[in-house]
Amino acid sequence: MSTAEKYIVHRVDREGREWIQIYIPWADVSALLGHPHRGEPEDDAALIAWLRDHGAPAWIEQAEGWVDEAGWGLYGPEEG
Repeated sequence: MSTAEKYIVHRVDREGREWIQIYIPWADVSALLGHPHRGEPEDDAALIAWLRDHGAPAWIEQAEGWVDEAGWGLYGPEEG
């Protein structure tokens, strides 16, 4: 895992607007942290630091996040 770019995804909402997001599958989250995500702010901060250090866009610093059954993510800006 050398760059954050592989975690950038593009989503289209119900209104047809395209959004950029960061999405990291749980297996990669565990590999990056060295342990499973524990739901602690320190784990989120460590993931954001890794992303920052590996070329993620600056918007990650203020992005809202989410988790689901498949991974950890950050909501990015609307594209276009």
